[in-house]
Amino acid sequence: PRHIVFDNSASADGFEGKLQRVVEKCAHIVGLPVLPKGTRKFKLIQLPPDEAFAQHQVNLTSFLVTKTFLKPPTTTRLDTGIREIQESISDQSQHPPLQNRSQLPSEKHNSEQYSHSYVRVRWQADGSTTYGHVTVHIDPLTLEVIERKRRCTPREYTAHLNNADPNRRPVQQRRLHFLYKHQSFVIHQYLSFDSGDLAIIHCQAARKDDSVDFPPFLQVGKEITEDRFFSAYNLSQLSSLPENTAASITTQTSFSSSNDISIS
Repeated sequence: PRHIVFDNSASADGFEGKLQRVVEKCAHIVGLPVLPKGTRKFKLIQLPPDEAFAQHQVNLTSFLVTKTFLKPPTTTRLDTGIREIQESISDQSQHPPLQNRSQLPSEKHNSEQYSHSYVRVRWQADGSTTYGHVTVHIDPLTLEVIERKRRCTPREYTAHLNNADPNRRPVQQRRLHFLYKHQSFVIHQYLSFDSGDLAIIHCQAARKDDSVDFPPFLQVGKEITEDRFFSAYNLSQLSSLPENTAASITTQTSFSSSNDISIS
């Protein structure tokens, strides 16, 4: 029998790093490629119909997701964390206090952008439905994005909708997942914009040269991994989608189930 112990020697990586080591070891034992936790994002110029995937023998799994962002709290975790840092440094006369958030790397004055929560509902093609509540904030020291996710009941989901942010629209996505040349891809097709649909492809690839090999039938545009605009949170803002941002979509979605869900 194989017995492996994962200690806390790499404490700098925290609990997330420890979990990643467990995943990597399990993947190595069963002979699977180790995919990075982070993903790279690219904007699609045009999303082909589902038939194109089948023609190239690429198995496709699709489902629908709707995210509803909730009203922000009056005081965010980031505000609290920065205030504690300021008070701590102010007590030490040899160090000047922080005057504003710009002294934190790549931080902006609008803390709401870095702390929010939402509820989501996911519909599978077989009619099954799952609900969840997600809270997102940033560590004030490391600026690491931390998400806390939990499942919730349909009743809880409905109750949360009463606290929906009126300044943001619900974000509806059709997600298409497929594997290609030992890479994992998920396409997020946005369905909730009046000015046209937007499609973004997320890729996880275990390659030392950090390259990505896309299927030849996909028209892939520029990389937007570091572009904060292309996140569901930012795109949910009313009138947030600029001109010439959308991809041309030729796909129609229709799920037949006991819930009678149809999006086209």
